Amino acid sequence: MTTDRTDRGRGCDEIERLLTPYTDSELSAPERAAVETHADACRVCAGRLADERTARAVLRARRAALAGPAPESLRTRCVSALAGAEPRRPWVRRWVPLSVAATILLAVAGALVFTLTDPARVLAAEIAADHVKCFALQDTSATADPVEVAARWKATHGWTLPVVPSIPAEGLRLVGLRRCFSTEGSMAHLLYVYNDRRLSVFVWPANGSQPRTLDVLGHRAVIWSSSDRLFAVVGNASPPVIEQVAARVRDVAARGSLMPN
Repeated sequence: MTTDRTDRGRGCDEIERLLTPYTDSELSAPERAAVETHADACRVCAGRLADERTARAVLRARRAALAGPAPESLRTRCVSALAGAEPRRPWVRRWVPLSVAATILLAVAGALVFTLTDPARVLAAEIAADHVKCFALQDTSATADPVEVAARWKATHGWTLPVVPSIPAEGLRLVGLRRCFSTEGSMAHLLYVYNDRRLSVFVWPANGSQPRTLDVLGHRAVIWSSSDRLFAVVGNASPPVIEQVAARVRDVAARGSLMPN
């Protein structure tokens, strides 16, 4: 059951102000937990969070084409918007210009945005952006225990996460697990290093997607569904490497085992 008022009295208006700094990884741990708890229960805010992430993905993809000096009239409007913002917290001041930037993108470069109306391409853009963002925050020097990772996810989120373990002979190493959001809802984000390449495996408790392979934001995304799970492998490695890791994920998911062939 969804609601507009969740998370111990935090309303949608307050949560909405946290969505931009959440997307930019600027919140404290309690604030991140507040956003995630609310988005799990509120479909409206989950959709707003997905829209925020998609706007970021489009901005990143088109930043070269959109670069250039802003018109003086736009500068004046931005200064006015900043002057009228309540300086209660640092992220409030940043929330205003970023929202303006997203509006500019939609108004001036709408045709570019609507190239992502294909749901699979929107999803690919979201997870490619997550891949880049989460690896920027992840310590890749340590190797994660797949059994501990799967058990922690099950205990916290209540559903079984198939985890491909590290495979030293192939140069594949599991380095972390994060929780992210997309248009498909809350998802598990497994982070791997394949030799010198960074790869992400995303898993959702959902299905219904046709198998797709897409190139977006300089990364390749392979997306498919099996049983009651939706899967994606994302990275800027060569297509054979992406397919090899995707095959490992399919194998583990089909057998329900952490052990590779």
